[in-house]
Amino acid sequence: MIKSIERILFFLLILLLPVQLGKHFWPQFALINGIRVDYLSPTIYLTDILIFLLFLISIVKKRLRNKIFIFKFSSKDKFYNSLLLFVILDIVLLVFASRSQPAHFFGLVKFLEFLFLGFYIVRVFEFKLVDNFISMLSWSAFVASILAIMQYVNQSSIGGFWYFLGERTFTGMTIGIANMNIGQGQVLRPYAFFPHPNVLAFFLFFSSIFILFKLKYEKNIFEKIFLIMVFNISLIALLLTFSRVIIIISLIAYLFLAFTILRQKIYKYLLLGLSTLGALTYLALYPQRYLNIEMITTDLMLRVDLASIALKIISSNFYFGVGLNNFFIHEIAFQKTVSPTILQPVHNVFALIFVQVGFFSFLFVLVFIKKTFITVWQKYRKYKGEQKDFYQALFILLSALLIVGMFDHFPITLQQGQLITALIIGLAWFRPDRIRRDERK
Repeated sequence: MIKSIERILFFLLILLLPVQLGKHFWPQFALINGIRVDYLSPTIYLTDILIFLLFLISIVKKRLRNKIFIFKFSSKDKFYNSLLLFVILDIVLLVFASRSQPAHFFGLVKFLEFLFLGFYIVRVFEFKLVDNFISMLSWSAFVASILAIMQYVNQSSIGGFWYFLGERTFTGMTIGIANMNIGQGQVLRPYAFFPHPNVLAFFLFFSSIFILFKLKYEKNIFEKIFLIMVFNISLIALLLTFSRVIIIISLIAYLFLAFTILRQKIYKYLLLGLSTLGALTYLALYPQRYLNIEMITTDLMLRVDLASIALKIISSNFYFGVGLNNFFIHEIAFQKTVSPTILQPVHNVFALIFVQVGFFSFLFVLVFIKKTFITVWQKYRKYKGEQKDFYQALFILLSALLIVGMFDHFPITLQQGQLITALIIGLAWFRPDRIRRDERK
């Protein structure tokens, strides 16, 4: 009974991954110079509740008595374990030393939540659940893509039923909204349920890689038709997000998969044709997005300014950082003007980690990333057939997450980005040939 409830909760979490439905709170620490900062607002999302229920089940089933997976997979690596002790000491000290202690504590709670989710996947996920996992992702991508296309056509949020699933209310004139300049006008970039089009784009890429993996091994003709339909709709929605880096990564990944996982001629030519047609149509209709030097320069300068501010903060807090969620508090000292649209995290995951937790924790993260890549590569070399292709797809996703993290911050700052990051890392470490203890009895 508990096992069935547990699986329902987990797959419901995957199905509702895009949903942004939640309750925001605005304590004093969430305001910087009187301005509300969304990143600092403690929010209880529907997905948080599902993760908490999985946590309660794990306590009941006594899974949390085991070593946390960061320790477990490194018991013989003294350097790695020493760094981990520095990380724990650093985070604990920052509870008292950070300029905004409540903001750091809130960040710590979120970190522990997604650390648990990654640990949960490592401990509980089984390869036989991959089909159901991808089916839930496919339905999520289908619904999110439909909403994104509707928003693009309507040039605003849709409202009604969608609002209750977490869609925010906006138009192309909303302050801080993501638009794309075309000629003398602007076009709204769709959000679906997500807080930014870039997060939507990465979710669609994340889902489509698994969809392409499943397409090769799916035997049900109706399921194959559905997967092909979802991939096509997701590709359209992905292109409409105008997320440059993620679109380029996606098209390269699709072409790579066409010659590796999808070796059958019909799928190879279908994927090659769709990717090429999508890229050419996109560039022909919207060359300004990629060829407008002024737009590219403006976007680049914003990132350079934020990176410059991050470096200045790092220089004064090199070893231990400023504390989780404390970047904004230090950022305002370097901003010429302060507004809700200007108060942004540095658009680089690695710089943001360095700023918040300092050199030793940053070094630990780099070592952990290296170990994760090595783990996935070793499993790719070890397994055959479907499992081998699964880890090939996962290696692509890990690489994409790393590249996107160099240009954006959402993998560690926004709810859906944190969920995707935890899922990718958890899937990288789980053992596909493991038999669960409760099934051996």
